[in-house]
Amino acid sequence: MEHSVVTTADRLIANSPVMRANFIKNNGISGDNFFVIPNGYDKDDFEGLNLTPPKNSVFTLVYTGALYGRRKPDIFFEALSELIAEGKINKNKIKVQLIGNYHKDKLQAQIDGFGLKGVVEIVGYVPHDECIKRQLSADSLLLIEGGGRGADAFYTGKVFEYMNTNRPVLALLPNGVAKDLVEKSKIGSVSDTESKDGAKKNLLAYYKQWEEGSLTFKGDRAVIEQYERKILTEKLAEILNK
Repeated sequence: MEHSVVTTADRLIANSPVMRANFIKNNGISGDNFFVIPNGYDKDDFEGLNLTPPKNSVFTLVYTGALYGRRKPDIFFEALSELIAEGKINKNKIKVQLIGNYHKDKLQAQIDGFGLKGVVEIVGYVPHDECIKRQLSADSLLLIEGGGRGADAFYTGKVFEYMNTNRPVLALLPNGVAKDLVEKSKIGSVSDTESKDGAKKNLLAYYKQWEEGSLTFKGDRAVIEQYERKILTEKLAEILNK
């Protein structure tokens, strides 16, 4: 069925360049009629909100989204736990908020197991507008994506919304399109999704910068604005016009 679709469609659209390349390779097509339009963010969601970074008395990290399957917080939890145990991060000066639908008992057991009770808070599900306000209340945003087969082809949806918050992103990602996008847009620091040492290095750097008052967002607005949904819809209109 897939082969039938990709060989007979007038135009094809994939969500990421890796996905497009895989379809072309797997089906032996030229790709001349095959385009990429990724997910994006909606600027209207931020209308009237203050994008100026907060002055929190506690270094505040916010994670929004699911945690299931290959997308696990274990490496981050371990990195944070070790930095606290080593005395490099003050347990009373850091807070991590998890926002989304979770199996709370299981997740809380993980948090407790890493000695992070009182540091990591399960907020749970909140409406979308509240979710954005929570992101804007943070000093930094946490982005986690699991590795494994096929992981290189997928963006995680939250990366696009994160881009427009003006908050530096602490990202744990596999090699692939999501990592490439974070680096290209300069919205944050990336360590490999399986690298505890990489996560420790980036987290400690952000924490120290926060302590010094030098933690800033260095995103490339020219790149970021390409992912606003109105711009992406213009690309769709161009394809339809052809």
